[in-house]
Amino acid sequence: MSNLLPSNYVDFHSKDYWDTFFINRNNKTFEWYGETQHLLSYVTNTMNLHDQILNVGCGNSELSADLYDHGFAGIVNIDFSPVVIEEMNRKNGSRDMVYLEMDVTDLQFDDGSFDVVFDKGALDAIFSEDTPEIVDTVSKMFNEIHRVLGENGKYVCITLAQDFIIQKLLESHVEGWDITVQKIENLPRSELYPFYIVLQKNSSTEPGNIKFDFLNVEETFSVEESINIIKDVHYESSVKKNISGANNFVQIKLAGADGSTTKYILTVVNLKESLSGRFNGKCAAFIVPRGREHEFLFSTIEGQQQLADQCNYKRLIIVSLSREHDFEDMETVQQELSPKILSLAIDKNEKIPFLSTAEGIGNRTLVGEHISSLTGKLIIEEIEDEEDMFRRLIFLNNPHLIQSEAKIDSEGNIDFGYLSFDHQKVMISTFLFIYEKTVKSDNAIDLLMVGLGSGSFPMFISEYLPRVVASIVELDPAVSLVASKYFGLKESSTMNIIIGDG
Repeated sequence: MSNLLPSNYVDFHSKDYWDTFFINRNNKTFEWYGETQHLLSYVTNTMNLHDQILNVGCGNSELSADLYDHGFAGIVNIDFSPVVIEEMNRKNGSRDMVYLEMDVTDLQFDDGSFDVVFDKGALDAIFSEDTPEIVDTVSKMFNEIHRVLGENGKYVCITLAQDFIIQKLLESHVEGWDITVQKIENLPRSELYPFYIVLQKNSSTEPGNIKFDFLNVEETFSVEESINIIKDVHYESSVKKNISGANNFVQIKLAGADGSTTKYILTVVNLKESLSGRFNGKCAAFIVPRGREHEFLFSTIEGQQQLADQCNYKRLIIVSLSREHDFEDMETVQQELSPKILSLAIDKNEKIPFLSTAEGIGNRTLVGEHISSLTGKLIIEEIEDEEDMFRRLIFLNNPHLIQSEAKIDSEGNIDFGYLSFDHQKVMISTFLFIYEKTVKSDNAIDLLMVGLGSGSFPMFISEYLPRVVASIVELDPAVSLVASKYFGLKESSTMNIIIGDG
């Protein structure tokens, strides 16, 4: 097959190339994006037997002949290669079906002649590169398709939907069009999903609806959101090749509906064997409670391996919920994730259980955020466990690391007597040894600290070691601002904040 492909994408626009292509095929059918058996259910759900159908860029595909045999009698096929038109007229002499040599950018039909324009790979072949000349050709193609379609007519486009192609396709069909996007999922040996996109005329001058059947939601999406959803599908399909092995770890990031930020992080863990000798099932999903993403069990390969062994499924999909999105409850999360999880399952017919801890999705509240010119976005969040409330500072460039943590008392104030991290307790223990050595002295103890964080550690010293005069050097002014605003940091005669490089 590789010797038939062009050496340059420009050749896709050449009649000579396609004539040579079909001659070299020697009457062997070439099917773009699936054979009739893979596409028939999509076609019969979107087209009627009595429709007048224009099949553009027909090539030597057998699809039209198969559709004719299924009762679709009104099919006109066009291609700009005279070689393939001669071949197809010869092959289909027994069928009352037309094959014409014609360019899709210059259709020789009256306005409103067809109910459906069917495009199986023609747009992708024409739109081989994102250049001004090709974009102009595609615009002419769309204009001609719009012209020959009748009232409520449908442009059915099967495409791999590369970024620049889907953007042009959707942006050219905003006002006066309703759009439905489906994935063609049953193709053998396919690493990419072609999309079956139905663009139907309506009488409105307002932007139409864009729906995605495979998302199992009723809502409609903007052009920008739709492009990001399709990017997400491409990203998902690109990693599927890597999750079939044993004992491997593959991470997948799924964007929210707006496409701008990651909503879910999926880590796929495959097990070669069960520690108990028998797996509980082929696949399960584990929802990490919000606020616990940083823990060993959920954030490290070793911990995830342990979690997979404990759950005892051949494939475990560990799901972390992004800080930048809100989540209503476990049921809502499961409903949104189910199609994604199923697409990654070993057996598509097996029911996939959703596992978690007793906390479910957990309880995390966004308190505030700030943009640092040095480290990007800073997140301030509150996490509630069974007994206590904690406020945390997170740098989103390292979201699994808790930069600082403070305890909130029953009145909603910062508890400066609480030290969250073991290294802080070790530092205080060491420093107390020095402090006690000078307990009989009235002299101040000068302390230099490099790095402020939330300020919880210097505030502990200020509260409980009154003879310490601390100077804290912090490189990032945004961190100092956050510490003051959200963590109760206050400068005093015994504590001075210096913005600079320590």
